Amino acid sequence: MKEEAENKTNYDDMKVTELKEVLKEMGLPVSGKKADLIERIKESEN
Repeated sequence: MKEEAENKTNYDDMKVTELKEVLKEMGLPVSGKKADLIERIKESEN
C-alpha cells in the first residue's frame, strides 16, 4: 500500500524548488513554469 501512495505524489502541493530537485534527479530540464515541471515529471514516470 505504501508504494501506491508514493507513486501518486501530489506535485501541485510541492514547491517549484522541490519539483526542480526531482527533475534534476531524473536528469530532465528544470526550466519552465510549475505546470510545465509537473507535466515533465508525470510524462517521465509513464
